[in-house]
Amino acid sequence: MLESRMLLRIIGFLSPAAFFWSANVEGKTLKLTGRVIAADGNPVAGDLQVVTGPPSVRARSFWTDSQGRFSINVEAEPRLLVVAKAAGYISAEREIASAGQELSLDFVLQPAGQVSGRVVDDNGRQVAGALVRVHYPGEFRRLVFDQEAGNVRSDDLGYFTVPAVAQGRPFVLAASGEDRLPGFTAPLTLTGVAMQGVLVTLSRAGQRVRIKVVDWAGAPVPEATLRLQASGESEPYTAEQRQTRTVFEAANRLARTGVDGSVEFRGVPAGTVTVAAGRPGGRLVKQEALLERARTLELTFRVP
Repeated sequence: MLESRMLLRIIGFLSPAAFFWSANVEGKTLKLTGRVIAADGNPVAGDLQVVTGPPSVRARSFWTDSQGRFSINVEAEPRLLVVAKAAGYISAEREIASAGQELSLDFVLQPAGQVSGRVVDDNGRQVAGALVRVHYPGEFRRLVFDQEAGNVRSDDLGYFTVPAVAQGRPFVLAASGEDRLPGFTAPLTLTGVAMQGVLVTLSRAGQRVRIKVVDWAGAPVPEATLRLQASGESEPYTAEQRQTRTVFEAANRLARTGVDGSVEFRGVPAGTVTVAAGRPGGRLVKQEALLERARTLELTFRVP
């Protein structure tokens, strides 16, 4: 069976269970056999990617035969992530414990279609450059491929197209803009190869946090590291929305100060904000403050 080695292009792990440590089990090998089929039961020719890591995420890629069958030997690890993927379908994954010498796995792939629409603000005006992602309620993938997550930007008129969305499975679209808080659609279901006219509204402006970092003499500190974490408890997100990558990135920021020792974070959710600042490699100084809605929070840090 044809094999290739590659590095995965991913946007990240979405479940703490994914953070297993890669350590070869005494040089043993594991035989994986099985088949990849479509939701209608027809065989699908594609490839399997056997993933190890982090800290270094790597994959070995194996092709199935024309009937979607595979029989491969891989190095045994305490935990492995096996992902089946094929053109025109949404990938499926299985996390396995390689306790034995042989394991049978079957994968069912759902067909993909595209979803297009527009991002607007609360007044119906287009939002250019908004980042649009797709989320599946109740589903937590260990590994997310960039092309399946959306990760597309709206154009100058606010229009976007997400190229790979699962057919027949409820999903929501989430969008975020530089000054706007994330917005979500209601649950949608793609029943064919395409869906058009989806509207994602960014109805709330985010808050701003301005930070100045100086030394004990009051001189600005350029290239200082800043980490911001916003609880967002004052924003009306559901528990599931708070677990999405879209809300996580709005509430967790990392930056370095400019030559004037300052940084401005925009589009921050209201609520308790914790900020840590320090020189590269130095001790971090922390502050906690309440970021009120429609207000700008200004903080000054003195670092050694």
